[in-house]
Amino acid sequence: MFKGQIISQRIFFVVFVFAVLWSVLLIRSAWLQLIPNSKLSRLQDKLFERTVTLKPRRGNIYDRHNKELAISIPSQSLFADPKRMKEPYYSAKKLAQLFCKPKSFFLKKFLNKNKRFVWVKRHLSKRELKQIKSWNLKGLYFLKESKRFYTHENSLSQVLGFTGVEGQGLEGIERQYEDILKGESQKVLIQRDARGRPLFRDFSPFISKVSGYDAHLTIDSDLQFYLEKGLKQAIEKSQAESAIGLILSAETSEVLAMANLPNYSSNQALKAPAWIRRNRAITDIFEPGSTLKTFTVISALKSGISPTQVYSSQDGRLEIGSAVITEADSKKKFRAFLNLSDILAFSSNVGAGSIALGIGDKKLRKTFKIFGFGKKTGIDFPGEAKGLLRELPWREIETATISFGHGIASTALQVANAYTAIANGGWLKQPVLVKKIRNPYTGEEKALKAKNLKRVLTEEEARTLSLMLISVTEEHGTGVLANVPGYFVAGKTGTAQKVNLQNRGYKKGEYISSFAGFIPAHNPKFVIYLMIDGAKDNFYASSLVAPLFSRVASYAVRQAGLLPTVLEEENIVLTSAGDRSGNSQKESIKTKWLLEKERNSNIKSDSFISRSITNIENQGLTKHNPFFIHDLKGLSLRQILKQLDNKDLRVKIQGSGRLLKSIPQGDKNEHIILIFG
Repeated sequence: MFKGQIISQRIFFVVFVFAVLWSVLLIRSAWLQLIPNSKLSRLQDKLFERTVTLKPRRGNIYDRHNKELAISIPSQSLFADPKRMKEPYYSAKKLAQLFCKPKSFFLKKFLNKNKRFVWVKRHLSKRELKQIKSWNLKGLYFLKESKRFYTHENSLSQVLGFTGVEGQGLEGIERQYEDILKGESQKVLIQRDARGRPLFRDFSPFISKVSGYDAHLTIDSDLQFYLEKGLKQAIEKSQAESAIGLILSAETSEVLAMANLPNYSSNQALKAPAWIRRNRAITDIFEPGSTLKTFTVISALKSGISPTQVYSSQDGRLEIGSAVITEADSKKKFRAFLNLSDILAFSSNVGAGSIALGIGDKKLRKTFKIFGFGKKTGIDFPGEAKGLLRELPWREIETATISFGHGIASTALQVANAYTAIANGGWLKQPVLVKKIRNPYTGEEKALKAKNLKRVLTEEEARTLSLMLISVTEEHGTGVLANVPGYFVAGKTGTAQKVNLQNRGYKKGEYISSFAGFIPAHNPKFVIYLMIDGAKDNFYASSLVAPLFSRVASYAVRQAGLLPTVLEEENIVLTSAGDRSGNSQKESIKTKWLLEKERNSNIKSDSFISRSITNIENQGLTKHNPFFIHDLKGLSLRQILKQLDNKDLRVKIQGSGRLLKSIPQGDKNEHIILIFG
């Protein structure tokens, strides 16, 4: 009996334990079924749902006339589900043949059964898409995405830049305005069945909507095309290595055209070498050569030197210690004395060097600095270089060579923008490439205007410089071939030896030829800078780049509808006096216009042109009279006496050392006082 009770108790205990366990299980089951649980929901979502992040369509890029430059178009991409692939080896073999890649590249993706989604190829071409579809391979699927497309192919390639496979901006405007163009990424929830297969694969409704803002550039695509065409012809003609061209609005510093040749296809950007993909007009620096003489002359004017004061040509040799500076063309002989305008017109190295030595390195460097050399312009573009402007003090030979553009380095944009300050009446502005940003949904626009950085010239100084630069493009000037019939052209040529970056010094026989100028000179609309690098044949800027400037400038004014100045025979003026040889001279329509313009203006009575008019009318002297106003500043007494040898002049000397000032005396300048110190 006792033994039976024990057995009964054990059975009861077992039943009780099982009852408790079942009760717990029932309660737990009810809890799981009836009470929400976030952890279980996440596990369920992981099994039956997947979140895919989709890149939105980028905003479009337009030129200033709303012509499409970069747009986003639908594209098909290929991905694989390794778990569903039936023939991974065969699929890898076929794809390797199509994409010209190793078979192992695809096998590595396909044999990883732990992944349900791997990219095979983004943005398929039409041929690739058609070929893969014809194979009908299990486990390969297509996904609609958005792809960047550049409508002008090669044109503007370095300016626009390009995007990566993920749609992100990598270079150029695409990179600079990435946050504005890209918009916001969208996350899409994909439902999957019990086998993990996606129930929805067409994402076009999600990516068809443009999320990014549109960028409207300052670029005129018609001007851009003509500029690139001209540079290409110049490269072919001269067998040059590369070329850069810029067209800026003289009034606003907006970039109307910016060309770098050779260029590349933006739609296949990664196939181009890195140096070709750079926007070299902004990122690369070089010695600007004689285009910098304009700012040396500006420094002279700001130092109080009269435009009509003259410097000795010194027979084309300026001796500085053991060094000798010569003219670019050693065979060319200038007059005995050159005024500031002549130094620009004839592009005299000796004259520019003499100016620099006279005013000193501090004033020269200060002028270069206020015009933006040695610092970034602030343009809205990545990778801008600031150039090279040495710290003081400069040696005498450095001061002289920097005055004509050697020993200083700048970007093409810096030079062009500095000339814009002359053209617009004296304001240095911050150039811009993007004119406005537009919201494609609301139509709301935000204008991006060039900023006035500072006034660097008075209106009178800017006008005087314009007149001087016009002389460069007149007869006997180095830029005469830059002339555009019917329009006044102001500009300056530049031919500089190429710096040897590997070894010290310069590359023998290799040059950078350039021209900077604006048109129409009396009311500037366009500032144009052109540079040809490494021309093998005919490398002088006067014969290579000046004619190209003429063609580009001619197209620009005609496209803008600017009317030419009427040229008539009655506007040709015969001066009352002849030159020193007794031959009469005809002044061009340009001189006639300039004289009339200055007579009717409110400029100061002691200005360059006003005094020139007075002397021409009252004394019968031409601007070519070498003794119009003397200035032999910076020369020694020995050098001065050599220059004045056989001249019918009476000279009075005061002081010793180097000449500080020369003062002409008498109605016909037959006396001269030389003050040394």
